[in-house]
Amino acid sequence: MHILYIILSVVFLIAGLIGIFLPGLPGIPLAFVGYIFIGLARHFHHISLSIYIILGILTFIAIIGDWFGSIITVKWAGGSKAGISGAVIGTIIGIFSGNIIFLLIFPLVFAFLFEFFASGNVKKSAKVGVFAMGGFFASIAFKVIIYFLMPVIFYFA
Repeated sequence: MHILYIILSVVFLIAGLIGIFLPGLPGIPLAFVGYIFIGLARHFHHISLSIYIILGILTFIAIIGDWFGSIITVKWAGGSKAGISGAVIGTIIGIFSGNIIFLLIFPLVFAFLFEFFASGNVKKSAKVGVFAMGGFFASIAFKVIIYFLMPVIFYFA
């Protein structure tokens, strides 16, 4: 059983790393499950509940940051609800396209188009589109930081 937990922890940690870059895959929650399997493999010796609470809080923060990354940046750009909707729809379509280029470009394009149809202002719409894509990249950077902070916390526990 010990070996199974170790194998599962490695699988979940690798899936978590991949999930940082693929928005349809919940990277940080998968990594958190990987740490739970490490705990199971070690019978939770030398790993306190407080460490799992900290990792759980980091997981929750990563989920919230991921969901609201583009929304917050679109609002910073002065975008309307239409621009936010466009960024969200563009991200969803990008995910289902299966093409990484579309995943990177669609939030920008859809935020621009939705904002343009709502406001008629090309300059503002372009800014909203760029900020939507920036939010997507900021979300990835945020998840990378949390992903690599988790093993540091876990190791020094």
